[in-house]
Amino acid sequence: MGPVAALDPPPPPPPSPPRPSPLAPTAGPIILDAAGCGALVESYGIQPGVSWGTANASVQEQYTASSCNIKICVYWRSKYSVVPFVTYGSLSADLQPLWDLPRSDANNQTCNELSGLLDSSECGALVETYGIVPGSSWGSAGANVQGLYTASLCDTRVCAYWRTKYSVVPFLEWGSFPQALQNAWSFVRQPSGKTCNELSGPLDPSGCGGLVEAFNVTPGVSYGSLTPSMRLMYDSSDCDSLICQYWTSKYDVIPTFSWGSLPAAMQPAWDRVRASGRNCNAMSGPLEPAGCGVLVEAFNVTPGVSYGSLPPALQQLYESSDCDSRICEYWTSKYDVVPTVSWGSLPAAMQPSWDRVRASGRSCNAMSGPLDSAGCGELVAAYNITPGYGMGSAVPLAAQLYEDSKCLNSVCEYWRAAYGVVPFLSYGSLPTYLQPSWDYPRTAYAQNCNELSGPLGASECGALQEAFGIVPGSTWGSAPESVQRVWASSNCEEQICTYWRSKYGVVPFVTYGSLPPSLQPGWNHLRAGSNLTCNTLSGPLDAAACGAVSDLYNVFPGVSWGRLDGAEARAAWDANGCNSHLCSHWATKYEIKPWVSYGRLAAGYKFAADPTDDLRRQSWDWPRYDNGNLTCNSLAGLLDSDSCGKLTEYFGVQPGFTWGNITGEAREMYDASTCDVNVCEYWRYKYGVVPGVTWGRMPESLKPSWQLARAEADNMTCNELVSGNTALVQRFAPVLRFYGSGQGFPMTAETYYTAGCTTKDCPMGDWLNQPRDTKAHVYYAVSTCGEQVRIKFHFFYAWQAPCNPNTPLPQATHQSDWEAVTVILDRDRRRVSAVQFEQHGGWYTRLAGKGGFETSGGRPVVYVGFQAHGAYHSAQAPVTGLEEERCSYYGDWRGSSLSWNTGSTVLVDLMAPSPETWIQAIRNAPNGEILWGAGKRISFRTDQWQPKCDARACTGHGYDITALLNIGVSEAGCARSQCPMGWKDTKVLGCYRCPKGYIDCGPLMCAKGSSRWNCANPFNKRKKPSTMGYAYVLSTSDQGLLYD
Repeated sequence: MGPVAALDPPPPPPPSPPRPSPLAPTAGPIILDAAGCGALVESYGIQPGVSWGTANASVQEQYTASSCNIKICVYWRSKYSVVPFVTYGSLSADLQPLWDLPRSDANNQTCNELSGLLDSSECGALVETYGIVPGSSWGSAGANVQGLYTASLCDTRVCAYWRTKYSVVPFLEWGSFPQALQNAWSFVRQPSGKTCNELSGPLDPSGCGGLVEAFNVTPGVSYGSLTPSMRLMYDSSDCDSLICQYWTSKYDVIPTFSWGSLPAAMQPAWDRVRASGRNCNAMSGPLEPAGCGVLVEAFNVTPGVSYGSLPPALQQLYESSDCDSRICEYWTSKYDVVPTVSWGSLPAAMQPSWDRVRASGRSCNAMSGPLDSAGCGELVAAYNITPGYGMGSAVPLAAQLYEDSKCLNSVCEYWRAAYGVVPFLSYGSLPTYLQPSWDYPRTAYAQNCNELSGPLGASECGALQEAFGIVPGSTWGSAPESVQRVWASSNCEEQICTYWRSKYGVVPFVTYGSLPPSLQPGWNHLRAGSNLTCNTLSGPLDAAACGAVSDLYNVFPGVSWGRLDGAEARAAWDANGCNSHLCSHWATKYEIKPWVSYGRLAAGYKFAADPTDDLRRQSWDWPRYDNGNLTCNSLAGLLDSDSCGKLTEYFGVQPGFTWGNITGEAREMYDASTCDVNVCEYWRYKYGVVPGVTWGRMPESLKPSWQLARAEADNMTCNELVSGNTALVQRFAPVLRFYGSGQGFPMTAETYYTAGCTTKDCPMGDWLNQPRDTKAHVYYAVSTCGEQVRIKFHFFYAWQAPCNPNTPLPQATHQSDWEAVTVILDRDRRRVSAVQFEQHGGWYTRLAGKGGFETSGGRPVVYVGFQAHGAYHSAQAPVTGLEEERCSYYGDWRGSSLSWNTGSTVLVDLMAPSPETWIQAIRNAPNGEILWGAGKRISFRTDQWQPKCDARACTGHGYDITALLNIGVSEAGCARSQCPMGWKDTKVLGCYRCPKGYIDCGPLMCAKGSSRWNCANPFNKRKKPSTMGYAYVLSTSDQGLLYD
């Protein structure tokens, strides 16, 4: 059979009953086809090449005369979805040796060679399994595999497979086609002399439209810049005609009535008469339901009653498009009608037309298209239908709609979403009386809702893996056949990677985190098809992960791959943009100031130089070919006020007066970071300026720049910019809410510092038993980022008490604790647009536009963890049975027994001169850092003071099943973060949004239109949405935070 995945494919559903055995021949044996041979084998228990079973002599004669020893291969391949040399499909284990048995009557070939030629998808499977690269390499394919591949013309047929799988548009877009295979796509096949561009099949209207737009084709007039091979494809696909359908769809053209948004330059081509004697008015196809709806509304048509003011030419189009019927679909979509159940928002004047019986003998109730799963759910609820057991009070029309929409199966998806059912594991809140319907066997294979409710997500795959002991590539554990089938159809082999990475804190290629050793082989198991491990399949690498790979393997982009040798690891590095991601990691880790200082990488910085530092410096300055040839200076992120200030000094920039000698990349970054504005904070701190009181130590040469009205800041001067920030800080300082007494409260850091506790052990009781100090100092720093002001508030706690004080070894206790919240203001400085809540070293972001946090008097409300003092957007009562989980990411108890408006206390600017001695001590300390936990842990550094302008929305992992219990795995910040306005949450892979004019049909599929009916219509145009990870860079404008 050749290589087969270590984990056998899921068993098939029970087979259909065997066909009756053929009648015994009377005048010589009847020659059977493959299906007849299969029936013979199954009826008599024949084992080809091994045993005749119960077959008598006449049956044996018929079997031999029909060459059933060979034809059975064709039968098995068809019945069990076997792919020769790749997979046995659902062929049972006892038949697999018979598949591989050499046939003496066929030159000792096996069923792999005898079951027929391969189609395009099977050619694709062969290419992926053996690493074949057409025109270049046979990979690991042996002579027998090569023979079948060649006979099946797979060099050509694989083109269609690739085009479908990777959404390639010939001549235009690679889609998701791997770069490593692109040369194979362009390889010239013989004897045709063509590439996959020509061999992957004719273009559809969308492909024709792409060629027209990309190469400036004017249909019927000019080929534009099409190459000869493109022209051949254009003509063979009849693009001159198909372009009409493309324009109709893209520009919402209604023939003879409206150009929609079709560009004027293309309108003559629309009207041009083709060789067929027709123009686009006649070749754009019948109107879609939306087109019918436009005619009805524009000309006051009353379907079935009056044409209104519709002109005769449009009446003909109306009739040929059957708009009298198709209007039903439009109304369903636009007004959310549920046939026989709800009018939705359909105007009363149109309701008689809905009920009118058409010439077909049906009303709109029967012609509005099939219901989607939600519609089926509403139908079932409205008529008290118990699927599989009774139709309740459903009238005949509703019963017919139920049947036509296949609601028996479709309702499973609705129930799963509405009631939180986890297939095979939990009914969620599904009512008890419906649970037998969930388990009711629906198909010929006795499948129930567990198998029919749609594909599983990563967390559900994880739940199945844990419940049944599945280890990919090794064992199915106790999973029954039905679970195995759902696991396979949901692609859980790959999705489990995302779940494990989130739950166990795995860093691909670097560390398993807390992934149990028993599951680590499953992480490294090569998945069939992709031939990749979980290292690649678990999701993209962010800056921190790229940095971890670089640190472990000494990867220095543009200089050395270090010890990163594996092809998969290098491919993942390139695909995830680690060459550029690494810049922000290094900038933070080594305190690099772009163009000014290598920070802790500078030669001579360390007493004992690290020989790799020189390689890092070379790599920092290497132009990234995959990112506009920019260096790390430009790719490390926007500059904060400190970096802006140092940049002005290094290049001699004086805002408003001279650019000094700053040019190129550095000048572009200066502008992008609004350094003209940010430098005010730097000058205030460095020179001790107090607006309206004293210039401090500011040089005379800089005073005109201080007083300059900045156009990018509403013509404010530095006086207004830094003074205004003080008022904003006081106005938007958060309200802290505490679970109760005895948890430890914020205190003035100077008290702790002067007690010497940063260098010695201080008894916990001395600090935890202190009463709450309502005048405890709160610390802050401000950054101006684009249109926004961002304020980062810091709170100091003297102790973090043990998680479980009743055990001999208390957990997670430590001396001192710094926590923070970043408040982001809108462009007008009148409201909070977003808040970043920090906890356990990570953070997540909540948006005002999505109601993501509470406010009190315009101030954001912060719930403080009872145990670890983390900042959260919501309360959290103890979880019954999990009370000791309060040190988990989300398990910390939170409530509102006590409340503190921090705007009423002393607010200390960390960037300004201060009487608190610890602030200057940190500035003077090596690396700008003091360890507050008796000199051993709990770092607080100067680079943590100000909010970052290129901050990401969250850190750590996204959706995790434990977050449902409000526990959350370590570093699970992204599990509570929100996607930008206009984007939705996949719960697994991050944020997504559908293109304009498309509706979300879930999961990760969009349909053209604005109603759920458009999702149910199988003929409607579909697209995949745009996606991005949870840890996206926060917008520096109101767009994305307050509005889409």
